[in-house]
Formats: sequence, C-alpha cells, structure tokens
Amino acid sequence: MGIVGMTKEHLGLTLSLHIPIFVVVTKIDMAPPKHFKRDNHDDVVFSATNFTTETLCPVFQVSNVSGENLDLLRSFLNLLSARMPAHVNDPAEFQIDDTYSVPGVGTVVSGTALRGCIKLNDTLLLGPDPVGQFVPISDY
Repeated sequence: MGIVGMTKEHLGLTLSLHIPIFVVVTKIDMAPPKHFKRDNHDDVVFSATNFTTETLCPVFQVSNVSGENLDLLRSFLNLLSARMPAHVNDPAEFQIDDTYSVPGVGTVVSGTALRGCIKLNDTLLLGPDPVGQFVPISDY
C-alpha cells in the first residue's frame, strides 16, 4: 500500500526527537524486484553500530514467504546494544499491550518482556484483577 501520511508524520517525529527507529517492509516477494535496493551485511553492521548515535532509519525489506533478507534483519537485531539492563535472572515480568484471537491457535498476547526469561511450559501469573489477585496461567 505504500507509505501513508501518518507513517511519514511518525517517522518525522521519531527522527526529530532522536528516538531510534527502524522499518521492516514485508511482502517484497509481491513487488517487482526493481523496486527494492539490495542490502548487504556491511550496511547492517554500520546501521546497528550507529543506531543510537546517528540520525538514521534503517529500512529492511523482507519476505516472510521466501525468507529473503531475514538473515540481515536478524543480524541487525543481534548487533544492537541493549538500552536497559537485561535482568534475565529476575522473576519474569511481561507487560501485555494487546491480545489477538488466532484461528487454530487461540489467544495470543503481545507486549514487552520487562525482566526475567520466559520459557516454554512456564507457569506465569496473570493480573492483578480488580481485587488485586493473580491467576496462574500456562502454555498448553
């Protein structure tokens, strides 16, 4: 669909406020190849090492179908330095931002892992509810 007005506004605000941002364009397999620039590993390393100090906005063009350029996106994410301490040995705390109902899967949550490490089959506590209680939940 291309870049619309609100996207341009958000990009302009983040760059003017010096908030690091990167963009991932998906479904490149649906567009003619001449529309996309071919990135390389050197571009990824430069972008990751200068991500918080320079005014730049790396744009990754990927295909989730063919996997094209997903290796470059993974490299970029792995090269980024942490902005906050990891706290991986603390009890897990996850802030839910949104929930989705996925057919054949069930309820899926998205959000931010604030501390700790969540592993498959962990039992977590969901809450607090209106009376301050937490309910144990686990992966099925």
